Amino acid sequence: MRIISGTYKGRPLITPHNREIRPTTDRTKQMIFDGLAVPFHYPHVLDLFAGTGSLGLEALSRGSEKAYFVDRSKIATTIIHENCQRLACLDKSIIIHADGFRSISRFLKMDVHFHLILADPPYFKKYTNRLLQIIDQSLLLLPGGMLIIEHSTDDIPDNNLTSLKWLKTKKSGETSFSFFTNRCE
Repeated sequence: MRIISGTYKGRPLITPHNREIRPTTDRTKQMIFDGLAVPFHYPHVLDLFAGTGSLGLEALSRGSEKAYFVDRSKIATTIIHENCQRLACLDKSIIIHADGFRSISRFLKMDVHFHLILADPPYFKKYTNRLLQIIDQSLLLLPGGMLIIEHSTDDIPDNNLTSLKWLKTKKSGETSFSFFTNRCE
C-alpha cells in the first residue's frame, strides 16, 4: 500500500499484520479520489474508521491542510501515527483513539467541521445508514462538502436524507463507494 498521488506520491505506508484492520487498496483509493472534484480543494478532512489512515493521508498528499483520523482500535491509531511520522505530516494530523460515532458528537461540541469526510466503517455491522443519518442531521459536513462512505454492495445507502444529497455509487467487486454532498447553504 502506498500514496498514489500528490506530494507523498509513491511513498509506502505501514499495513497491519492482522485481520482487525481492512486496508483500502491503491486501486480502491484511485476510484475514490477520481470521484472528487478537480482541482482538489478540501482543506479539512475527517478519516472516520480510519484503519491505516491511508485515505486521510492521501488527502494530505493532495493538498488538504489538516486531517483528523478516528479509529477505536489502538493498533490502528498506532499505525496511523507511524504512517504520519513516515510522511512527516504529524503537524497536519490529529489522531483520535475513539469510537467513530461518539467522535462525531465530540467534533460538534468543539465546533469542528469538515470539507471532506471519508468513512470506512466495519462491513459486517452494516453501519452505512446509521452513519448517514447522524451526519445528515448534524452540521459536521460543511455546505458543499463531500462525504464518501465505503460499504459492502449489499448494504444499500438510504437516499431519504435532508441535508445530504446522493451523487453516485461506484462498485468494485463486493465493495461500493457512495458519494454525497451537503446541499445546505
